[in-house]
Amino acid sequence: MNFFSILEEAANKWPEDTAVVHDGRNFRYSELYTAAESFARELCRAGIEAGDKLGVVCPNSPEYIAVFFAAVRVGAVVLPIFPALRAAEITALAEEMTLDALCYTGLNPPILAGAVGTVTKVSIFERRTPLCIEASGQRRTAQSERERLLSLNVAAILFTSGSTSKAKGVMLSHAILLQQVKARCEGPLSIIRKDETLLCVLSMATNLVGMVAAYLLRGGKILLADATDPRPVRGLVIQHGVTHIAGPPLFYRMLHSEDGIAPKDLQDVKYFMSTGSALPDTTAELFHAKFGREILQRYGLSECGVVLANLSERRSKRGSVGTPQGGYEIELGPGDSARPGGGNGAGELWVRGPGLFDGYCKPWRLRDEVLEDGWLRTGDLARRDADGYYWIVGRVKDVINVGGVKVFPSEIEDVLLSHPAVEEVVVFSVPEARFGEVPHGKVKLRTGAVCAERELLRFANERLSVFKTLREVEFVDEIPKTVTGKPRRIG
Repeated sequence: MNFFSILEEAANKWPEDTAVVHDGRNFRYSELYTAAESFARELCRAGIEAGDKLGVVCPNSPEYIAVFFAAVRVGAVVLPIFPALRAAEITALAEEMTLDALCYTGLNPPILAGAVGTVTKVSIFERRTPLCIEASGQRRTAQSERERLLSLNVAAILFTSGSTSKAKGVMLSHAILLQQVKARCEGPLSIIRKDETLLCVLSMATNLVGMVAAYLLRGGKILLADATDPRPVRGLVIQHGVTHIAGPPLFYRMLHSEDGIAPKDLQDVKYFMSTGSALPDTTAELFHAKFGREILQRYGLSECGVVLANLSERRSKRGSVGTPQGGYEIELGPGDSARPGGGNGAGELWVRGPGLFDGYCKPWRLRDEVLEDGWLRTGDLARRDADGYYWIVGRVKDVINVGGVKVFPSEIEDVLLSHPAVEEVVVFSVPEARFGEVPHGKVKLRTGAVCAERELLRFANERLSVFKTLREVEFVDEIPKTVTGKPRRIG
């Protein structure tokens, strides 16, 4: 069983159909398949073998898709790396994970530290930026680790990180990846059909093995666009008949602010989906006020894929991550409990069902060593309403204890984001003598916006209870991110 079968079967069924659209060019399923097969041969020529760990650092593109499928085709273990990381961060990650090789676009310099064996440039599509394969001078994956990876038939290692903790490597076998993808395509909550067209502005590093692969499995069309530039959206939607849009919360804030996009331009889009981080209430409200539509959310982790989906357009369900899908069971339990309690109050989200990960590689822990009676403790705090819809309210480790009162950073972030000058924000705890710890915020202002710290503090604290009040905010040019692109809640 090989994850490559998704692309192979799709190319056999719909060879002449468009699979991907990027930079104004259509790529057919047969072209994508041929490119993946061609790149698989290049990997073999570069000395990449089964069990080698291959880091992939590419922008969203059809090349990224071809590289991933080519790597799993030859039995390599793919490690998708968030391309916005700095070169030094990528090099450190490569060292920590003992990568045997890197694949990156020709626009990037070699970044694999240590002795480099070969650097091979490959063009798999005409008139496109070439790819580079950089192989280490010697294999870095220890033989014992290689044997364990091969015994599990690991296809990918995805990085997962809470907002304060170090990234962990989540091992996913070919069989588990296929289960996770099929779970997205089956059941009453699946929206993926043959004739759907997805406009995707999410990072491939976290969404190729799930969302993108699911649309390929069903023969959909995927448009890849830049999350930081909403201006082309109108033309893409009209030209290609986009039915689904998937992006991070910030993308929807920019859509709202884009004067060149009117409600009628998006009226034929069936679903607007937000993922990657929590959708602020202010963003959902602004989007609804302009376009008259709700932004829907899903919930998933690298360890289990998407397990909750919200397809409701009801205002009362705004912000919910929905109900269980794909045969998963969801329960709530206290963060320090030995088992989920199943109550309707807030508690830690526990997941059980098919498609759970194979284990962690840093440090090495197999799935059965991590699960508790088959349940995965997610570390996310949630509440459930009477209809069975779930809302994520915070992370167990992110809760700020202000004099014994539990404060969720997301509540303060929502208030700060409602200020018209604020584009991005992250709130975290800092030590304080009287209360033990208090909230602190880092704020990125919108381009051209001006706002004094005193003004922003007064705006926020007028809307917050005394235990949630901010003593100071720090203005920054960029919000620090984890290796998965999530805001980092540490100073």
